[in-house]
Amino acid sequence: MIGNTDWSMAYQHNTEMFFNGNFSWYNTTEFYNELTRRNDPINAPKFKWNINFNYKNDDYGMLSIGYRHVDQFASVSYTHLRAHETRHDL
Repeated sequence: MIGNTDWSMAYQHNTEMFFNGNFSWYNTTEFYNELTRRNDPINAPKFKWNINFNYKNDDYGMLSIGYRHVDQFASVSYTHLRAHETRHDL
């Protein structure tokens, strides 16, 4: 079963300060691929999240500070798999 959730929030403190962030979670990191007949990675991390702070001032411009976290995850090149499958069929 592949399940996930995405949450986001935004908060404007006043006309100069703005906060926002998001959080994503995937229930799995792989799926059964009927072409390869094995479990393949879904090319997405199990967890990732962002948080940002923005400050805008007419005299000084805009300042934006953010942090992003992405869990490590296995990835696969589908171009490489396609080439491999093609050679296998020859």
